[in-house]
Amino acid sequence: HSMSSAPPSQVALTLRPAGHIRVRVVDPAGLPVKDAYPRIQAIDGARVRMPGRTSGPTDASGVSELVSPAGVVEVMASGEKGTGRGTVTVPPGGTLSLTIVLQKERGSGLES
Repeated sequence: HSMSSAPPSQVALTLRPAGHIRVRVVDPAGLPVKDAYPRIQAIDGARVRMPGRTSGPTDASGVSELVSPAGVVEVMASGEKGTGRGTVTVPPGGTLSLTIVLQKERGSGLES
């Protein structure tokens, strides 16, 4: 007989509520970067590919909000001015702010 007493349909109840990350993307001078794309790179140290779009581009003030699973979340942002990353610990159902500074990739050879 099965060792589990709970029916399989109840497994989904163990999921933690999602949190939100208010990402602000700035250039090295601290100015907001419009149309940068922040995305979740890793959760609790495991690299992930989030299905679909979890956020849109940053607005004129450099801000975009991500829906994120709870845990230690690594966010990467990319835009015309380069890429940057940051890490935050997202509580279930909580909202955190994260500022990411875009840096030019050295040696990429890309010209804008």
